[in-house]
Amino acid sequence: MKYSPQSSPGRRSRVCSPVLPVHLGLVGRVGNAQPGRLDPNRRGKDDLGPGDLFAGRAPGLMAAHPTRHHRSAPPNTVAMVTYHHGVSDRGRFDAAYDGTPPWDIGRPQPVFQTLANSGALRGRVLDAGCGTGEHTLLAAALGLDATGVDSSPKAIALARDKAAARQLRARFLLADALALDGLNERFDTVLDSGLFHVFDDAERPRYVAALRAVLVSGGSLFLMCFSERQPGMVGPRRVTRAEIEASFADGWQIDSIEPAQFAVTERFAPMFGAAADAWLAKIARV
Repeated sequence: MKYSPQSSPGRRSRVCSPVLPVHLGLVGRVGNAQPGRLDPNRRGKDDLGPGDLFAGRAPGLMAAHPTRHHRSAPPNTVAMVTYHHGVSDRGRFDAAYDGTPPWDIGRPQPVFQTLANSGALRGRVLDAGCGTGEHTLLAAALGLDATGVDSSPKAIALARDKAAARQLRARFLLADALALDGLNERFDTVLDSGLFHVFDDAERPRYVAALRAVLVSGGSLFLMCFSERQPGMVGPRRVTRAEIEASFADGWQIDSIEPAQFAVTERFAPMFGAAADAWLAKIARV
């Protein structure tokens, strides 16, 4: 049975970046501020980036007003980061890997492990926004032709080290997820674990077009992103079911969109709960 979109999609939330720059999405957006209002190239002396957070220089987090910093924050908190996403701001995103970011749990996300166990991964596999490579290596361990791409040189280096240590054959490439067509390759399966929700409204169509460019007709996309059901403001932008439907309305067939959960590292579990609420979308290119 194919997925049938809801007849009454919910309201979309317009939000701005709070605190945590993650590849589970490099920030969340809250309130009514428009995306892109914050200048990623302007950084005040009190601002902290992902490198500060994950290197241990900012042991706690606090929610902040979406357009200003709190200079009189309580002890053990971090001032708000002043940018709405970090894909194009590679330096700060790369700095996340100076420590261990929340999404880097040292194993595949359980949802993707279940997909692999079910035989859903097939043919040539592309892991978009691969981070340190757990899902690429999951595919490689199945004997599949596996490629991981990420914009972070440090993440790619760590992924290559993992592949060597585990004696698994996989490719890891430094690449822009908004320009996947530049790979000049086609894949049967694409995995997206926490990348889609990084992009703002203007970038989403570019990313979807990039996915379409690399997937063969009939190929499968497995996409997991933060859900609007996740409480609080910490973490990446929340995405509604209706937003996924709208993004993949043309040239795609949505087979299902189901509730799922992101596992996070133990250190960050108090911020998200035992796991963060997400959507898992199974989508075919037509």
